Amino acid sequence: MRALANYVMRGRLAAIAVLVVSSFAALLLPPLTSPLAYVGGGALGLVTLRRGAGEGGIVLAGGLVGMSLLGLALGDTPTVLVLTGLIQWLPLWLVALVLRVTVSWQRTVQAILGLGAAFVLLQYLWLGDPGQWWEAQLRPVVERMQAGGGQDLEAMLVQVAGWMPALVATALIVGITLSLALARAWQSQLYNPGGFGREFREFRLGTATALLSVALLLIGIATEGALGGLAAQLVWILAAGCLLQGIAVAHGIVNRRGLARGWLVAIYVLLLFVQPYSGLVLALTGLADNWFDFRQRVAAPPA
Repeated sequence: MRALANYVMRGRLAAIAVLVVSSFAALLLPPLTSPLAYVGGGALGLVTLRRGAGEGGIVLAGGLVGMSLLGLALGDTPTVLVLTGLIQWLPLWLVALVLRVTVSWQRTVQAILGLGAAFVLLQYLWLGDPGQWWEAQLRPVVERMQAGGGQDLEAMLVQVAGWMPALVATALIVGITLSLALARAWQSQLYNPGGFGREFREFRLGTATALLSVALLLIGIATEGALGGLAAQLVWILAAGCLLQGIAVAHGIVNRRGLARGWLVAIYVLLLFVQPYSGLVLALTGLADNWFDFRQRVAAPPA
């Protein structure tokens, strides 16, 4: 990966090539190729972090032109490819600038969560009842599944459609966060060895964001109708930030105690295969850490 990071920093054309090729390849065979989108985003993030808004903006614009040309070459309208790139890359470019200026993962993740919340709110303002809109979009897929002899999925359709505003927004912010983390890791490898690890192990959302999460959770539980539904959707977004802090707590404790990396591998395996329980435990750990500071309470091993 270091070699790829070095290639990205060779110049604009190299960065644009990595951005376009990786992002297009991610669309070829999802979900197997989907992680390649983070590699493309990492290239844009690295240039923006290292060289600023202007160079990052040029790479972003070049990427959109490249996706447009690919669409034309394939004999299809380039609109979908360009919009896909714009939705993924513009927010990434913005939050990379936040990290570059503030040098604070707390401020940066707060900005990312703010973008996710804004995306949820936009769906409510634009669609009125986003659950009904998503139900209409998903119904043809469900009907095809049922026509093939599948079970009755009507109840599941209604439930999933109701959560789609938060699910789509969460997918967006997870992609942004992973791309930016990769970009920062590359920057650390090239120019500040070990810097990204130290930053991540110290990450916390802050008590204000944690209190907002608790307040929205209580509103979602106590309130019915559109307000309660909106609050619940926003809790989902903030829970992603709490989960990230929970992972940072795990990394911090393992590092502070000098434990084997196998502990972290086990945590990631649980995250992948024991959902939603492992994610819930880590998110609650991250939330509580804003008040209890678990990392500082763990003593370092004796010398």
